[in-house]
Amino acid sequence: MISPRDARFNFKQPAPDTIEQPGTFYFPLLGALITSGGRLLLAMIERCVRDAGGTYLCCDADALVIVSSERGGAVPMPDGVSPAKALSWSEVERIVIRFDSLSPYNRCIVPHLLRLTDENYAKNGAQRQLFGLSIAAKRYALYTTKCGQQGCSHRKCVAVVDPKAHGLIFFAPSEERVNGLPKWWWELWSFLLALEFKQIVEPDFNVLMVAGRAINAQTAADVDGMPSWIGLPAMMKMRISTPHYFDQMKGKASPFGFVLHPRTIDKLKLTLLTPFSKNRAGWAHSLCINTRDGKSYRLDEFPRTDIVTLGDILCSYVQHPEIKSLGPDGGKCKAHTRGLLRRMTISGGLQHCIGKEVSRFEQGKDDFIENIDDVCIHYDGGRVAANESLIAEISARGMRKTTKETGLDRKTIRGILNGEKVKASTLAKMVVGLREASRLRSHH
Repeated sequence: MISPRDARFNFKQPAPDTIEQPGTFYFPLLGALITSGGRLLLAMIERCVRDAGGTYLCCDADALVIVSSERGGAVPMPDGVSPAKALSWSEVERIVIRFDSLSPYNRCIVPHLLRLTDENYAKNGAQRQLFGLSIAAKRYALYTTKCGQQGCSHRKCVAVVDPKAHGLIFFAPSEERVNGLPKWWWELWSFLLALEFKQIVEPDFNVLMVAGRAINAQTAADVDGMPSWIGLPAMMKMRISTPHYFDQMKGKASPFGFVLHPRTIDKLKLTLLTPFSKNRAGWAHSLCINTRDGKSYRLDEFPRTDIVTLGDILCSYVQHPEIKSLGPDGGKCKAHTRGLLRRMTISGGLQHCIGKEVSRFEQGKDDFIENIDDVCIHYDGGRVAANESLIAEISARGMRKTTKETGLDRKTIRGILNGEKVKASTLAKMVVGLREASRLRSHH
């Protein structure tokens, strides 16, 4: 994507390394309207729920998971906080009907603009009560209980209905599937639900998520029911789909074949790849290639603490802080934040390109994979970091000239060069000063 000309300062952004070529039916205005219209519709639904006194468990780009029950009522909240209100099914139905006046579709084909998803209905077609456990915006699971209670420890009472896998989709502990989804997603959420229910039923029960294991704080033993794959290396399944990926394998893989990418801790600065294998028992002994230098390593040569296991993924998953909302106290969410979260106020600052919200593969880089995930989008109190192009421009100018042109002190400039986050206004002052100096030089 190419950034537009800045209307105020009349300068062009540096061209990106990769330019997407538009297709035959490329029309960005239509795409922008579809996206913004969907977001507006979601905001309107949220407002209607709030006006009715209700709230929601979580939301995504095209859905809102409304807290509701057949007759409505109070929903207990943790830490002694006042209960939240569950809307009744009839109140939700009135919201659905209210939006029908906006529908552009033929009512015979699309009866309602909004609809309850299929998970709300049992096999006999009757609407059923769903429960949910939400860790973050896209990390949640919906479930049912035979006893009708939100949480219980009855044997085989809980059934996961919809296990979400945001942040898990690339990991491949097995090829087994349940209802079209990887079996281990269901096992992960069943285990997390069992832990949650046990802590509700037994308030003194304390779980520590340490070194990829769920530990009973009282007995120092593993918690019962941990999945069998808990100690496996965290392998990401990838396809050799481009010449760049093929070159990274140093001739050890076939085009369009699959490889596994075992995760190691960041400080090792290794990008390891190994041929794809369904033999999970042999993963820990895999012969791997470091795509950075072509050297070979055996995975079992590394200390356990250097290898990221699926247990480590589970521990970080359940402790993932919600970065897009504030905690009940108005502060940033932390690993153990619980309760009804609050909206975060976002202040507009400098415009810059951001990545997607999930890990992506990017061609032309030294690394086989660039791990972006949620850290690419910053909601950090208005503080931002300079991109590579701006850092390169400052370096080319030199410290003395940059100080003179921007009016910033050397300590601040060094921080920007080192990738430190600064106030958006500070970075704006840097950009404006550099561009103004360039404009004056061009006129002379």
